[in-house]
Parts: sequence; structure tokens; C-alpha cells
Amino acid sequence: ARAAQVVGDFARAAAHLRCALDDAAGDLDLSAELLVALGEVLWFKGDPEEAREVHRRAVDLVGDRPGSARAEVRAFEALTSMLREDYGYAVSLGLEALAEAREFGNLRGEIRALEAIGCARGMAGPDAETGIEDLREAVRIAKQYGDSEYIVHASVNLGACLDFLGRTAEARAWDS
Repeated sequence: ARAAQVVGDFARAAAHLRCALDDAAGDLDLSAELLVALGEVLWFKGDPEEAREVHRRAVDLVGDRPGSARAEVRAFEALTSMLREDYGYAVSLGLEALAEAREFGNLRGEIRALEAIGCARGMAGPDAETGIEDLREAVRIAKQYGDSEYIVHASVNLGACLDFLGRTAEARAWDS
């Protein structure tokens, strides 16, 4: 699924994730993490409605039970809220997801939460510089995590936010 996603074959990535979900039946945390991955793939595939439905399933699975999986689910929810331009909710939920991700050592959740918080702050105005710092931290953590998908995603968000703020030259010159 990851390989298919990296090359942009989102339909194939979704098919692989659906198979993995069938195999993970009974493991709530793994199923929630796979649903988050599927939701992201569906979002990139251009199917936000199905992505939201998949995400609702992930939310239902983790419920109110604190943990690594819930941190990742909530970080994804914060990201999708930011993409829908619900910046206040994205920051609020992102901060909660960030705290939980850090508590449970979930670097993926931490990266995604920082992306949501950073982009939302950057797009919303008065807290833009803090948002840029959040995004720089997301890139640093992604590099620590060592996954190229997370490094690229965080870097693209940082560059896009800098560009949105009219700092195009800085966005073009930025190389981490």
C-alpha cells in the first residue's frame, strides 16, 4: 500500500489497505491505524466523502480510550479540519492529538498533529510565525522518524504555508 501510494496509484493503495483491514479484524488499534492510512489515501485519490466515512469508522474504533492509535486518529481529524479551513478546530484538536502522541511515543501522530496545527496557524493569520515553527518541528521529527513520505509531506506543507504567507523566496530557498 505504501509503495502504491508513493507512486500515486491511490486505487491500488486503497485496495491493499482494505485487504490489510480484513486481516487485522479484532485488533482495534491496528485497524484504526489502517483506517487512518486508508482515509489519507482516499483523500489524495480525490474522494473526501469516503475519506471522512473511513475516518468516522476509525474514531468509533478508538472511542475515548487514550492511546497511540487514538492520537493518530485525532491528528488525522485535525489535518482534515485544516483542509476544510476549520482552522480553530484544527488547532484545538491538533494540540490535544499532539499531547497524546507525545505521551504514547507516536511519532507519526506527532508529525501529523504538528502539520495540522502549523498549517492552521499559518493560514489563520495572527499566529503565523508560530505555525511556521510548528511545521519546521514537524520536518525535524519526520527526519528523526526517517520515513520519506512524512519528510516530504511535512516539507511540502512548510513550503506551501511560507508561500501562502507571501514568503515565496524563503519557501523556494528552504531545504531543511
